[in-house]
Amino acid sequence: MKLYIVTVNLIVLLSLFLIVTNVHSKSPEPSKGDDQFTDLLKVKVDEISDTYVIINVTGSSDFQDYPFDRLNLTGKIDKVENKKHIWIPVDEGFQFNVTKSIHNNKTQSISNLIKIDNLQPNQLYRFKIVGKYGNVIYVDTEPEHVDITTKPLAPKGTVNKQISLSLEGTNVKTYFVQVDKVVKRNRLETVINSTISSSHSDYITLDNLKSGTRYSIKLWYLDNNKKTSAIKTIDYKA
Repeated sequence: MKLYIVTVNLIVLLSLFLIVTNVHSKSPEPSKGDDQFTDLLKVKVDEISDTYVIINVTGSSDFQDYPFDRLNLTGKIDKVENKKHIWIPVDEGFQFNVTKSIHNNKTQSISNLIKIDNLQPNQLYRFKIVGKYGNVIYVDTEPEHVDITTKPLAPKGTVNKQISLSLEGTNVKTYFVQVDKVVKRNRLETVINSTISSSHSDYITLDNLKSGTRYSIKLWYLDNNKKTSAIKTIDYKA
C-alpha cells in the first residue's frame, strides 16, 4: 500500500513538472493592446542630394490583423561640442513627404517612397522611421536608423545644373543610369553609375552637372523576366 502511494505521488510530481516546463518553454503571445516593435519594415536609401534625400520603405501591409496606417519620422544632426560628436534632435526645419505609395494586396506588402527636404548641405543626419499599424502598434524598421551625409554645395564660381528623367518601362525590376562627361569627341569619363529600384518614383533627378559641360546619359532597365531593354541615350549640355 505504501509503495502504491509513493508511486502515485511520483507520477503526480512528474506530471506537474512537465506542465510547468511546457508553460515556460512557450513564448508569450504579444497582446494587441501594447506597443509592439519588430523588423517588418525595411529601409533603403535611393538618392542623396545636397538639400534632400529619398528613402524607400517596404514591408508588410498588416501586423496582427492591424492594417498599415502611416510612417513617422524623427531626425538628429551630428554636432561637435567640446571636441565630441553628439546627436542633437531636429524637430523643425526639414520636410517629410510620401511621394509614392504602393499597396500590393496579392503579396500583402507596402512600398512607400519618402522625400526629406530642406536639409543642410554636407551635414550628417540620423533618421529614425517607425511604421504605425492600426492605432496601437508601432513597428521599427531594419536598420533601426539611417545615417546620411548630404552632398556639399558646389564651390563658388561654378554653376551646377540638374536634369530630371522619366523612368518608363513594362514589368520593370531594376533601372540603370549611367552619366558620362564628354571630355573629348571620343573620350568619355563616367561621373554617375546608379542602380535604381522599380519602387522608386516615376523620375530621377541628376544634379551637380557642371554648367557648360556636355554629358552622355544612358538609361535602361532589367525586367522581371531578366530581359534587358534597349539603351536610351540622351546628349545633354548643362
